[in-house]
Amino acid sequence: MKTPREIIETIGRDAIAERIGAAPRRVDRARTERALPASWYAALCDMAGQDLPRQLFTFKGLDVA
Repeated sequence: MKTPREIIETIGRDAIAERIGAAPRRVDRARTERALPASWYAALCDMAGQDLPRQLFTFKGLDVA
């Protein structure tokens, strides 16, 4: 799974929506965006049974001075 679309289509829109507590329409929007919400990372990895590419999620880098 190398794109948000592949992740969502493999796991299933309705299953994701139920697990994360979002409307199916929100999952549909995420399918076409460049990055998935970082808050979905753990749930989607669990549902996929594997670590997913972190770069597909909206993690913010740490600014270290």
